[in-house]
Amino acid sequence: GAVFLEMAEELGVSKFVSYGNRVDVDESDLIGYLAHDPDTKVIACYIEGLADGRKLLNAAKAVAPSKPIVVFKGGRTERGARASVSHTGFFGGSYALFKGAMKQAGVVTVESTEELYSAAKALAMQPKAKGPRMAMISNGAGAMVQAIDLMEEYGLQLASITQDTVAKLKKVYPPYYLVQNPVDVTGSATSEDYKNGIQGLLQDPNVDIVMPWFVFQDTPLEEDIVEVLGQLTRTYSKPILVGAAGGPYTERMSRAVERNGVPVYATVREWMAAAKAVSSVTSVIGDS
Repeated sequence: GAVFLEMAEELGVSKFVSYGNRVDVDESDLIGYLAHDPDTKVIACYIEGLADGRKLLNAAKAVAPSKPIVVFKGGRTERGARASVSHTGFFGGSYALFKGAMKQAGVVTVESTEELYSAAKALAMQPKAKGPRMAMISNGAGAMVQAIDLMEEYGLQLASITQDTVAKLKKVYPPYYLVQNPVDVTGSATSEDYKNGIQGLLQDPNVDIVMPWFVFQDTPLEEDIVEVLGQLTRTYSKPILVGAAGGPYTERMSRAVERNGVPVYATVREWMAAAKAVSSVTSVIGDS
């Protein structure tokens, strides 16, 4: 919990509850309470053992249609479950059963504390996606290749962009940019190139999520990309999820982008966890 609170310093946390030494209040009661809290946009949970699994399932089913719930569960293996009993006094149970029940209830499940924060941040900052079809654009293609390798694991799909989108982008791009999905704008990309590409993908009816990855250290890319991203997220109703890795300069740029309303992720897995989150709640919440 302390780790999560520090991660979320910039994003903000409305309520934090550590209930390990509980007596008669459990995760289901807390979810029911947070469902009616006007300051809470997303409910993020770390759960080990369960006192009453059916009670949690019913609570999640009642709340998830109106407020996203993200869960990271510990105690999945036999040894982990035994440790959970000694730690919280409650047995972890079958993780496969738990994961299936949470999916049925419309809950987003994640695999680490980092993914828990990544998913919650995406759902707090961006609109829900209409589906799992993602489109990527980058001036450094390596991260996009890694993302494609993880698509199936995260329940995502690579969108087939329309010929109209391809034609529009080819008209404004130099011939050595690769216009498909992913869009590779090479190390020559400027903020204007990114603006044209991201806008084209946002306007494409086959795209549900737009995922730009930035090598901010690349000198042709101007710092006004921060304002460009802010303008785009305010104009369009599709989620924009940014990836960027590096040191102090990248961290500074990432914070500036997030102050303009667009979340940034430093690893490909966190980037993909965010995309899974905004698409997983679609069937339950839709565009509300």
